[in-house]
Amino acid sequence: MPVLAICPHCYKTINVERTAKLACPDCGEEFGFAELQKNKLLVDPRVEARELSSAKNHFVNADFAGAYGHFKKALDANLNSYTAQYFVALCDIYLHETNKSFDVMNGIVSMTRNALTVMSRSNAPVADKLTFIKAMLSDVKIIVTRRLASRDKLFDSDIEAYRKVSIADLEKLLEL
Repeated sequence: MPVLAICPHCYKTINVERTAKLACPDCGEEFGFAELQKNKLLVDPRVEARELSSAKNHFVNADFAGAYGHFKKALDANLNSYTAQYFVALCDIYLHETNKSFDVMNGIVSMTRNALTVMSRSNAPVADKLTFIKAMLSDVKIIVTRRLASRDKLFDSDIEAYRKVSIADLEKLLEL
C-alpha cells in the first residue's frame, strides 16, 4: 500500500511503497524506505489534517500562539504542507508585529517566498494552489495596509519622516 513521502533529493511529495529500494518518479534518484523514516520524510496526512483543524479553530479566535503550535505540528507531519508553512509564518507576524525590533515587511517576504517554495513541491491540484495564492495576497494586503496605517500620528506630525519610513518598508516588498 503506497504512502506519501518527500523525496530526499528533489523534495517533491511522492507516493512510495514500503520497500527497501525506491526511486523518485520526478527526479529518478534512488533511496530507501529506511532513509525516509530516518530523515522524517514520511507524510502523516491524518496528523496533518487533525492539527490543521485545531490550528484553524485557534486562528479564527485570534489565539495566534495556540494556532502557531498546531500549525507547527501539521508542518512536522508534512514538511510540504504549504498551508501549515504559511500559517506558521503568518502567526509569527501577528504575534510580533507590534514589537519594534520585528521587521514586518521582511517577515511578509519570507512568509510568501517560503510558502510558494513549499507549494511548488506539493502534489496539490492547481486550483487549490491558485485559491491559496489569492488568499495569501489578500492577507499580505491587510498586513501592509495595517502597518502603514499604524503610522497615522507620524503622518500628522512629520510627513517627511512618514514617507521615508513607509517607502523603505515598501521597497522591501519589491522582491514579491
